[in-house]
Amino acid sequence: MKDFQYFARIIESGMLPVTQTLPEYCALFGRKEFRNDMMYFPDGFAELTGLKEVFIRKKSVNSILRNIIFTKRDSRAAAMRDYNLLINDKESPFILSNSNDCQVAFRKKTNEEYIYLAEYREWIFGIIDAATMEEGVAAINILEKELLNN
Repeated sequence: MKDFQYFARIIESGMLPVTQTLPEYCALFGRKEFRNDMMYFPDGFAELTGLKEVFIRKKSVNSILRNIIFTKRDSRAAAMRDYNLLINDKESPFILSNSNDCQVAFRKKTNEEYIYLAEYREWIFGIIDAATMEEGVAAINILEKELLNN
């Protein structure tokens, strides 16, 4: 029973207080009523040091469920600052693959996975478990299209 109580306290510590609500944009890449596949990391996600207040949720990419990540900043300047700090991390930097309106960068996570991140206006988004570089690019294209249509 002690193990269960300890586990429950850990889960509770990561939950938002009842007085806080999720931002409206949490439904951006999926329907708001289907939030059971979504996680919110107010203090950041361990694999992407320095990126706080992010959502991770499941999304179909080429008919395979993958984990996408996204967040919105108050301004494009804030998004660019956070994105540039993230992709220029000294311990695990990203490779910039596109620097148009939508900047895209990637890094190899393991022998079998890639992380692809993009910055567009006040948004930072991407996929954290792409099986191939092609899948990473496809995911960014899907997410960018959804973002532009919202």
